[in-house]
Amino acid sequence: SSSDSRNSISGLIQFLTSQENALTNGHRRGYLNLELRHLHHECCCALEESGVKLSYLTDTSKRRGFFAEFVAPVMNLDTESSSVEGANVYDFLLNTLLKPTGWRKPLVHATDSLARARLMFGSGADAGNDRDSTARAITAIYSQVCIFLGKSLLSPCLDFLQDSLKEYPPDSIPQLPFDQKQLHMSLGVDRQFWSCLERIYSSCKAFDDELWGKGRGSSRVLDFLEEAGSATSLTVAKERRLRFFRDVEERGEASVLRALDTISSHVRWILVKGGESMFANGDKRPASAEGPYALPEGSSLSSPISPAAKSLADALQFHFNT
Repeated sequence: SSSDSRNSISGLIQFLTSQENALTNGHRRGYLNLELRHLHHECCCALEESGVKLSYLTDTSKRRGFFAEFVAPVMNLDTESSSVEGANVYDFLLNTLLKPTGWRKPLVHATDSLARARLMFGSGADAGNDRDSTARAITAIYSQVCIFLGKSLLSPCLDFLQDSLKEYPPDSIPQLPFDQKQLHMSLGVDRQFWSCLERIYSSCKAFDDELWGKGRGSSRVLDFLEEAGSATSLTVAKERRLRFFRDVEERGEASVLRALDTISSHVRWILVKGGESMFANGDKRPASAEGPYALPEGSSLSSPISPAAKSLADALQFHFNT
């Protein structure tokens, strides 16, 4: 009968629709895996082209099935095959990991991946009822870049900066006053230390501007997710962004605090040991002076207080004068 025919046709249409959706989802899942693998490979090559060697920190790709979503392995800097020892650590960082042409390449590859994902999955009205798939793809790409730049690029740089500082000053007594014709001492912290921190700040700002964006019309991750209307994916992406910057901030704060502690210990080394050395060499101070760098009675603030204080002022001016 006609009723049975209509029911049969309706069932066939539903079956074909379900098969089409399953095939489409499988193709999209396979494409996303290929996109994530390609992005990870390009990011690793970009860093290695800058002159560093990477090694596996955790390899998550072997623990999952072929059809599961690809999770990129966490890469770490191979210190054994990279020249990062001694005083060359700052030159190494500035000329490799923190070189603008080096850390910008992963951002370019990530931008290209986002554009291809939108083209593949659709955007806005083009995505139809599958906007969640678009949002999940965008979030997966953004999360992978956050992990790569955080774990493989910025974290090793901050760890190197912190480990490069020696908090303890020399055991010998400083020869005061310092010879102004020669290069001033660094107070335990090389001036390039601050240049490295400035490069890290610039890379974080560029990462946020070029990938996350500032909302509607920016054609970046935030704009894509708001356009897709997926609250879940937007929350996940915001959490990943917050985790990225929180980790960089904590490591950067630890490096700065260690640098300040190092400078403080060297300040004490100059003032106390240097001042005591003056007394040992027969430098007599007025009885009103309460220490080797105390202000003598009746002296002018514009005049040098002591060779120790003058040398310290010269060293600080050299260190922080950019």
